[in-house]
Amino acid sequence: MEPTLRTGDRVYYTGFTKLRFNDLVIFDAGSLYGRVVKRVAGLPGDTISISADGRLIRNHVLEEEPFILPDQLGNSGMQEITVAAGTVFVLGDNRAESIDSRDSRIGLIRQDAILGVVTNFIREIGG
Repeated sequence: MEPTLRTGDRVYYTGFTKLRFNDLVIFDAGSLYGRVVKRVAGLPGDTISISADGRLIRNHVLEEEPFILPDQLGNSGMQEITVAAGTVFVLGDNRAESIDSRDSRIGLIRQDAILGVVTNFIREIGG
């Protein structure tokens, strides 16, 4: 999630009633990855694709993402999908390195698997 969050940052989160586009969520990604934080990039019914230069296209609109540094976009496109009911599509802010919904090991995240929405974080000293 760099540059937004860094390894060692302390994250605070709360439950949610309705997820929103760009919410930071924490969920358990299983034994390989443990608890991870990613950004909600697609809600149920949204169409999602990734351009060849790594930019998010949501409902056929290229999204503005000021929190992503140009050198962290990566260069892998993704064919369009529709986010299924009860799930969300998540992306990391460091697209070049992130393991997120683009990866079949993570895929779409069931909303009932989300532990909460990040409300605040404290940067690790020296981080």
